[in-house]
Amino acid sequence: MMTAITPNYTDTLVAFIYRTRGPWSPEITKSVNQVVLGYAAAAAHGWQDPVWQNIRKGLSLRWNTGPHWCVGQKERLEIRDAVFLNAIAGNAQDFDDTHVPTIIHPCSIILPVVMAVAQEKKSTSEDMIRSILMGYEVMCRLGKSVHPEHYQKGYHITATCGVIGAAVSAALLMNLNELEIRNAIAIATGQASGLIENLATQAKAFAVGAAARDGIMAAEFAQQGLLGPADPLGGKYGFMRVLCSKPDTEQLILDLGKRWEISNVAYKPYPVGVVLNPVIEAALALRRLSYLDLGEIDKIEVRGHKLLLQRTNRPTPEHSIDARLSTQHTVAAAMVQGFIRGSSFSLESLHQPEIKSLSKKIYMVEDDRLDVESVELILTLRSGDRRHHSTSKGLGSLANPMSTQDLAEKLHSGLTGSNVDNRVKALIDKSIKLDSDLMAHNLAQTIAEAIYPL
Repeated sequence: MMTAITPNYTDTLVAFIYRTRGPWSPEITKSVNQVVLGYAAAAAHGWQDPVWQNIRKGLSLRWNTGPHWCVGQKERLEIRDAVFLNAIAGNAQDFDDTHVPTIIHPCSIILPVVMAVAQEKKSTSEDMIRSILMGYEVMCRLGKSVHPEHYQKGYHITATCGVIGAAVSAALLMNLNELEIRNAIAIATGQASGLIENLATQAKAFAVGAAARDGIMAAEFAQQGLLGPADPLGGKYGFMRVLCSKPDTEQLILDLGKRWEISNVAYKPYPVGVVLNPVIEAALALRRLSYLDLGEIDKIEVRGHKLLLQRTNRPTPEHSIDARLSTQHTVAAAMVQGFIRGSSFSLESLHQPEIKSLSKKIYMVEDDRLDVESVELILTLRSGDRRHHSTSKGLGSLANPMSTQDLAEKLHSGLTGSNVDNRVKALIDKSIKLDSDLMAHNLAQTIAEAIYPL
């Protein structure tokens, strides 16, 4: 009797990662270029958040100075601390990119790794683009293999899959061979951690920073000869089978090189959990089109995908992070303020009487007719009159993506100080010309100086 041979998913993936080179299509190159601008726009807001500030204080107790650039500060640090802080800046305000359908946020982990290792190795633009592309590919394919059960079991998929994507990006820029890349992945799988319980707290961003930092460490130890198992991703006790009872293992290797997961990444126009984007658009449109007295509202029904209810049914948020994941607060703030930006989730907004009063009139209903990028708001007045507005594939969805100009405006809105227009222009130029930039390896410096001029 012949014994069936179990495929080694890690080796198949690693062979593809190691052997695949450019040139890439114009569409893929543009996607990579947008990652740079998308990360910078998120980090420009994130470093000002109390989450980043608190973590920086804790890190400063034991950090080591070094050559690596950090957004939001003059001090430069050794590589692991710089990567840790830069990753947290990208994620702190939930303003980073989103992979559909896994809801992974890749740029906050992959970009800080590439920025730091490229600076250290003086990497070429070609190597940096490949490193970003492959980090995204591994992180998002791994997420698809365990989605949605992984999240339902309570794992924070950005952090758990992110450490492995980070290890791959670092390994490529460090010129590791195939065996070393596999060992880097193996070491990283043992560091895969992050809990959904932490999502509405400051501890969530800490896990994102740790994933980026630990990915670099995994590559460093693999380069020094530390060994791991033959199939750390697909083995009997590997990542996919331990962290998901029924993984779709083929998602890890299906159509490698024929489709790229970076093409399934969208950018957020609002600093919230991504499932709230269509909710905000619907609420703002309803306010704009209705010309109503908010005091006359009896109730607002929010109909959406089950994931919207699972992640954002938070009637009484207690702090700013919780509020960014609350449909009730977000809709009320949009209706009262007429906009949604970072200040909409401040403690002042959270306790504003008009917002608090309206949020109590907002109810959520699961509607299986709607996908995760669609929502319907039904507003009922005290008179019994009803108004409604539906949003499908709003700005920030794959069908209606943010343009380079949209991302530039998002970056601009997070900057303070002098010469803001020139700083934005310098970063746009860096991002759109990355593939031909002979000084691509100074990307970290360009981003840091644009966000926090020295």
